[in-house]
Amino acid sequence: MSKEINNEAAIFEKTFRDILYGDKKDKVTYDTKIPLGEALMDGTENEGTPLDEETLSAINQEYIPPSIGDQEWEEFVSREPLPPLDRLDEARAVAIGIQEIRRQKEYLIYINSAMINECSKHYVTYNILCSKDIEEYLGEAQKKAVQLWEDMEHLITGDFDKIEAAKSDFRLYQVFEEKRLSVLHDILEHYNKKRK
Repeated sequence: MSKEINNEAAIFEKTFRDILYGDKKDKVTYDTKIPLGEALMDGTENEGTPLDEETLSAINQEYIPPSIGDQEWEEFVSREPLPPLDRLDEARAVAIGIQEIRRQKEYLIYINSAMINECSKHYVTYNILCSKDIEEYLGEAQKKAVQLWEDMEHLITGDFDKIEAAKSDFRLYQVFEEKRLSVLHDILEHYNKKRK
């Protein structure tokens, strides 16, 4: 056991020796021909003159990040934020939303199977000519609809990492958070009007 600890300590010391015992401080250099964004993000050291704090702060003041001027960002910043919901209202809206989505899903599956059953009972040509194709098309559409409703359930419950679109683009989390709050407000508003 002590050999393992000594071995780990030796590996740690060998790996981080320069950081732990090094006295030299690197000066920040910046080639003024390269835009600041590229200089910070390209991962390479730029040969150039060392910068003092005044020059560096002047460059930072002149730097405009790419998001500024972006229309979506400007719209997002200019919108009035929705007020947060208290726990009771949020729980009520989530419960109503989940219940409605599940009923819609069940209704779709029921309607599809009822339609296929009725067609096969009453129309001879359905079974002879198109039952296989229709069932395939409706089955595919039903799978996509069920996936959509599952994504909507995850949106309402706040499980954004289970939504298909968020798996490929993590930047959608902010959009989903905003959309979720909007949907929950709309659900509560609708049912509060029904009560009156």
